[in-house]
Amino acid sequence: MKVVIENGKAEIREADESFEIEISDLTTLLTGRLSPMRLWRLGKLRAGSWKNVPWGISEPPGKVRILESIFPGLIMHNAI
Repeated sequence: MKVVIENGKAEIREADESFEIEISDLTTLLTGRLSPMRLWRLGKLRAGSWKNVPWGISEPPGKVRILESIFPGLIMHNAI
């Protein structure tokens, strides 16, 4: 299942195998706590044939880089 947001409406559609992410990890993505790149490197965001990150890989899949431009990570500071 995938959620598509277009023209101010959300619609649930049949998913292709582009990405896999747990809802708890999706929350960190949407709030900016972790970037798509960080989630992918941690193995939390699995993209297409790159379901498991091979050791020594330096270049992420293009789809992860696109997500990075849409959902950049935010710098979080804790004030005392």
